[in-house]
Amino acid sequence: MKSKVLLVDDSHEIFIMVEQALTGLPIELHEANTIKEAKVLLNKSSYDLIFLDVELPDGNGFELVTYIKSLPYNAAIFFLTAHGELSEKVLGFAIGAEDYITKPFPPLELRARTEAKLRRLENESKRLDVKKWKELEINFHSQEVFVFNKDAQA
Repeated sequence: MKSKVLLVDDSHEIFIMVEQALTGLPIELHEANTIKEAKVLLNKSSYDLIFLDVELPDGNGFELVTYIKSLPYNAAIFFLTAHGELSEKVLGFAIGAEDYITKPFPPLELRARTEAKLRRLENESKRLDVKKWKELEINFHSQEVFVFNKDAQA
């Protein structure tokens, strides 16, 4: 299953770099150049991961995070920006970012961080597919049901 990823950055060159860095990963990468474009895409579809620049033509990425957090789905947010001041990094994490990567960035590092986050998202999804109640365990993903005997001796 492909993860949906949104890059919000006014530089198409950054989109090309991100696209090349993530080539071969099971993702569907979308691009928005402004906050306005991002809001349109965010309302049309749910995203698993959002790369977000701080400085955008019609506002800043910090403000967009509040909007993203109000959506009915939970997207991971990575700032991908030239703003590298410690105070901005701290603010980014404080408002809900899960990562903060400064430009210029090594493409291999971006790929590694993205792969790690997508693995965590997949593992979380699988855990949600398992429901436990007393001696009963139902795995909706594998369509298996297990019954455990609490009184059995090992």
